[in-house]
Amino acid sequence: SSTLTVSVNTAFVRGTVTDAVFSPVADANVQINGPGGGGFARTANDGSFFVGGLTAGQTYNLDVSRPGFAPQSFAVAASSDVGNVVLGPGATLRVKATVDTAPPFDLYGNIFVHDASYSSVAGGPLHLAPGNTVSDNGLPAADPNFSNFTSMAVKPGVVYTVEINLPQYGHFTIPGQSTGPGQTVDVVQAMFRKANV
Repeated sequence: SSTLTVSVNTAFVRGTVTDAVFSPVADANVQINGPGGGGFARTANDGSFFVGGLTAGQTYNLDVSRPGFAPQSFAVAASSDVGNVVLGPGATLRVKATVDTAPPFDLYGNIFVHDASYSSVAGGPLHLAPGNTVSDNGLPAADPNFSNFTSMAVKPGVVYTVEINLPQYGHFTIPGQSTGPGQTVDVVQAMFRKANV
């Protein structure tokens, strides 16, 4: 006789994201990582979020971000209501690439920003559509959040290094990008197609 054991992860983390005056923050990214996995959610119009499928009794890292606000990170226990997560005034780094030769097909890359100690990091996608010489954020053109810039919420007053990776065009590092509270800094990088060897 055989025994089948099924384990179902039913733990969760939920809460609400607001700004400093307790107004709900919609469309904030909520990322949970921990032993054996995690999850992702985007806050609703009332600022609420719910991430299920977690392992009971485990501690997870909760990261909350939205462009224009300072990101928050802290440890949470599974099966908990974290209550109100307050995002204070932050800064936004917006990055785009321009290329010398438009690709004949979709190209996807990434952007990674970090401080010197890698204690403050952010990232996002980079996309080049066929026939275009300017990158976009990878969303469909009809999406209201579509932009030629990839926007990342960062902590103000920190000096960041921006790393751009794009297949066929290479890896570029742009040091010394700093932001102040409420400030948006645009970084535009020209990239050149690598020669076929």
